[in-house]
Amino acid sequence: MPYELLDAIERAAIRDKQVPLEVLQRMTVQFTQYNLKQLADWVQRFFTLWCRNQWKRERYAPSFHLDDENLDPKTWCRFPILSGGFQRELKQMWEWVDSK
Repeated sequence: MPYELLDAIERAAIRDKQVPLEVLQRMTVQFTQYNLKQLADWVQRFFTLWCRNQWKRERYAPSFHLDDENLDPKTWCRFPILSGGFQRELKQMWEWVDSK
């Protein structure tokens, strides 16, 4: 996945707290050079890995940040280690993709 796209997905999902379908819809407007299926695959990959790797972020040393894109789980971006993994939201996203 291109870095610019990864950065935009992270910003939409984490900073703006959007669900996968909203993220995908935003990415289709911003990244018209990629087809819908490819963007949906990348959005799913981001959310799947984000949920799966929360324990790695828990190991970060505490740090001081002044920005709104901080992924430090102890000070700003808290996400439960045990969660539904966005399964329902990802299913809704794929239903939308299939309807297009």
